[in-house]
Amino acid sequence: MNKNKLFKFLSLILGLAVLVSCSNFFEPSSRDDGGTYITVDLEGDMRTLLPAASQFTKYTLKAARETQSETINITSMPQRITLSPGTWTIDAEAFVTVNGEQVSAAAGSIVVSDLAAGENRAVSIRLAMPDTQGTGIFDYTVALPAIPFNSAKMILTPLFGSPRTDIEYDLLNQLSGKNFLPSGYYLLRTIMEYNSLKAGKVEVVHIYPNMDTRAVYEFSSGDFIEQKVLIWQMYASSVDSTSTNGAVSHNFVELYNPTDAEINLAGYSLQYGYVGKDAEENPVYPDNYHDDIAWEKLDLSGTIPAHSSFLVLGKLWNADSRLDLGELIPDQAWDIAFENRNFKFCLIKSTAVLMVQNPFDINGDGSGVRAAGYVDMFGGINSNKPKDRDIINGYEGPKSYWDTKNWPEIVSKQKAARRINLVDTNDNTLDFEPIDYRPSGITDKQLPLYQPKNSDYGPWDPVAVPEILILQAYGTGTASDGSVSHNFIELYNPGKKDISLAGYSVQYSTSGASWNKLNLTGIIKAGHSFLILGAKNNTAARLQIAEITADMIWPGQVFDNKKFKIALVRSTDTLLAANPFNTGSGNPVAGYVDMVGAVNKASDGDVIDAFEGSGSNGPELISKNKSARRKTVIDTNSNVDDFEGIDYRKAGIADDALAAFYGPKGSVYGEWDPKYTPPPPVASETPIVILQAYGSGGKIDAAVSHSFVELYNTTDSAINLSGYTLQYSSKGTSWDVLPLTGSIPARTSFLILGKQSNNTGEVLPRVVLADDDFDTADQAWDIDLSNDAFKICLVHGTNPITTVNPYVAVIAGYVDMLGAGTADGFEAAPAAGISKQKTARRKTLTDTNNNAADFEIIEYRAQGGLSAEELLFYQPKNRFYGSWTPVRTAQSAQGLLILQVYGPGNSKDSDGVVTDGAVSRSFIELYNNTDTAIDLGTYSIQYSEGGNNWDKLNLSGIVPAHTSYLILGAAHNTAPRLTLNDNEGDKIWLGKDLSRERIKICLLSNQTLLTTANPYNDGSPVSGYVDMAGSGNNDNETHIDAFENSGDSDLTSCPQLLSRQKSMRRKSLIDSNNNRVDFTSIDYRAEKTNDDLLKIYRPKNIAYGIWDTVTAMD
Repeated sequence: MNKNKLFKFLSLILGLAVLVSCSNFFEPSSRDDGGTYITVDLEGDMRTLLPAASQFTKYTLKAARETQSETINITSMPQRITLSPGTWTIDAEAFVTVNGEQVSAAAGSIVVSDLAAGENRAVSIRLAMPDTQGTGIFDYTVALPAIPFNSAKMILTPLFGSPRTDIEYDLLNQLSGKNFLPSGYYLLRTIMEYNSLKAGKVEVVHIYPNMDTRAVYEFSSGDFIEQKVLIWQMYASSVDSTSTNGAVSHNFVELYNPTDAEINLAGYSLQYGYVGKDAEENPVYPDNYHDDIAWEKLDLSGTIPAHSSFLVLGKLWNADSRLDLGELIPDQAWDIAFENRNFKFCLIKSTAVLMVQNPFDINGDGSGVRAAGYVDMFGGINSNKPKDRDIINGYEGPKSYWDTKNWPEIVSKQKAARRINLVDTNDNTLDFEPIDYRPSGITDKQLPLYQPKNSDYGPWDPVAVPEILILQAYGTGTASDGSVSHNFIELYNPGKKDISLAGYSVQYSTSGASWNKLNLTGIIKAGHSFLILGAKNNTAARLQIAEITADMIWPGQVFDNKKFKIALVRSTDTLLAANPFNTGSGNPVAGYVDMVGAVNKASDGDVIDAFEGSGSNGPELISKNKSARRKTVIDTNSNVDDFEGIDYRKAGIADDALAAFYGPKGSVYGEWDPKYTPPPPVASETPIVILQAYGSGGKIDAAVSHSFVELYNTTDSAINLSGYTLQYSSKGTSWDVLPLTGSIPARTSFLILGKQSNNTGEVLPRVVLADDDFDTADQAWDIDLSNDAFKICLVHGTNPITTVNPYVAVIAGYVDMLGAGTADGFEAAPAAGISKQKTARRKTLTDTNNNAADFEIIEYRAQGGLSAEELLFYQPKNRFYGSWTPVRTAQSAQGLLILQVYGPGNSKDSDGVVTDGAVSRSFIELYNNTDTAIDLGTYSIQYSEGGNNWDKLNLSGIVPAHTSYLILGAAHNTAPRLTLNDNEGDKIWLGKDLSRERIKICLLSNQTLLTTANPYNDGSPVSGYVDMAGSGNNDNETHIDAFENSGDSDLTSCPQLLSRQKSMRRKSLIDSNNNRVDFTSIDYRAEKTNDDLLKIYRPKNIAYGIWDTVTAMD
């Protein structure tokens, strides 16, 4: 059999009618009373790849009426036969030659009515496969380019019968083959994937009984990108004026030029259509629908630079959306809103309005005939469910998809339709994916990649590079007594797609620009690890790694256990830079993917010259017993934050966690989540929690007189402490044990006092818990808790703990635990930030078994710490204090606070520029003081310098838990100490100057403009009130007429905090509704605020992430 005609594989050819020859007209017979030209079409609407038309070796035509019949055998078509006047039935049958015999392959029939004398009439007979079933041979051969494909498959899907089970051939293992298959129609898809690129071909084949059907394809690397402008991304808000809560502010269409040359858009148009709610069925093609909305057209102008976008920006619809495009300058504006239930866009090299429903297939019959000037198209819907009945009548795809209403279901008011890669297969279902612009969809880190861009953005790669992480690395060094048998590197693929490692390398060094390199091979599957094993040096190690589990062996490679840097690069060239993460300009080397740099002990002279992050040395993580391992799969490009040391000795990891979790894994392990979730502890039979703990570490000048641990009874009944122990350790497996005595009344604290701090006598502690006159202890303990690291465990049992981390080991009788500072035992993560001035204290009584999340740091110093009012609440209490609630939440609605405000004022030099302020511009910093994200979609910030006149800024976006939100105003000061750039703002208040003399700022959960002078109103605030900050200048001569005052309406109690050098900032996250008590001045001049304090006070934005507003620790 001859092979089928090969089409450029980017085109999907379906329903192509095949004309059976066009020569050898049969001369008419002696009778001339009537003639009929017979044309035979093969397969009706469906295109058959093989047999090709020329392979039919014989045709039989039989014309019959009443008692007359006539049969002729011919070898080609069309033919002319002469018939008598009247009505005739003409049967046609086509034969092929198989093994020397004529085999019937297809047949059809037509009625020729009322043929008149002398009339010449042309008729067409459509042939189809006979009803008889059988088996045929499918014979395929595929040639692939030299590209390391992730996958290459040929898939045959039957278009008949039930069930329709796919038949799949793996082309990476077998590029040709023969298979016996039931005769009938099949959808044949050849799909290849290389990283994020996808290419392929789709055809319909007809396999005949007792015949050999061949498919021959030849692909080249140049086939991956078609040289044309692409419709890259589209977003539609709605045409319903009541639907204004979408995730993107404006309707838009983004085009992209994947070529190496600029493209002039003169003569092009972008056209849009949709199917209205009252669309009627098309009687000819009942699975398609008429438009009741005509095409809208935008004539394009300008050019698209090579490898750049072109942005068409439609109407503003969702003013308070997450993605605000209002400040993005479009390449072209289109004053229109698009329907988000269904839409179609066509890019065409013509300025004529389209007059067809589907420019991709103007005949609507699957023939694939395009509209003149056709370039690209997308059509999609929101939902195909019966209750929604979203429909669209034009898009790229095979007709067989239309028949099953398989439209792309990917658009909504929250989602854009976006191309997956640069390969256009002319199938919208394969080429596009939904991009959910809500925070639950794409992350803040992903947002800059996906959001639409204009031509001014310049050349860029719109295809996200798949992310691979260095999950863990370990070196034996010269030691032979380490805890792990092999040197190893463990990679991890956190994405949703398999990634070919061809072209990647891992490279190792201890110093300078001399690197050892291993070129990688194979595939790292989605959600899988990939294990590289070096030399085996520790034959008696606790953790023995079987080499059979490795994906690759790096023969003889040893990594140092004192210092190393390991880089993953999308290149097989040996690195020439000492620091591939930062080559000196702040940019990584070409192809950079990931790196870890770590040392054993800096004090011993261990220094590494390359790592992710800032500073002069890498984190202290590694040894002959410890690997450097990621804490999570979130990469912040900071090794000190992202990695931790994993101690493979028994003192470090319990046996159950060793093999089941921390031990390195290869691809054979399968899909897994590398974030450790320890098994839940045995449930406490009495819900007592560790509420607060403090250690002075024996240091002088401590803020609290004694080390202490405060327990709390969360129940409504007293709890007998007999049989309970409190156990303490600073590190390791050695624990001090205190058997507890007495009982804790319901909803009451129980205070254990340790040793007295070593205060000098000149500087007395601010909090005194015992002296010669009184003692607040419910029980004494002769220990001094460390101020750097401590772990405290409450156990219903008397046996000493023998493990490093009883939370992970799940010891008998476990009740609660607190690990703080640099402790090596804790629930999930330690509570960081303790010191001789600071305690770790529970935020709420909800125990999530995560010390970092459940505890906050309380500073007891008077300078920069708690106010006197706060001190009374937070200082530890004993049984005799009585029942109380230890949780105090901010009294602002939704837990959103005004944290800091600064205004440079309007005093300017002769050029009209404020030049001597300490901060470059006005700003307002908000802070989410809750454990959940807050949607600002309905919020506003309002500003006044007095009276009833307010300026309003509607807010937008999502503020994550315990995160700041930064609003930036006008920039004035030309030589400030602290410069805030536009890209640091979560919201820009264009041109807004905040006064240095007097301000009042009100945060509302609605967007109604204030009309009253005092929205706080002495504790009876206006509707939607959240928080307010009001202050005058620190010269004590100016006042503001509204501020939070806890009932004190005398303006002399107005805070006097502001100046050109000073902001007003909250002292803590306790909101007492008294600005004078809650806020203090922060002087940003260098002589007033050193660099360490500047890091704390500098306003933060959403991108900074979770942080502690007192210590600035995240």
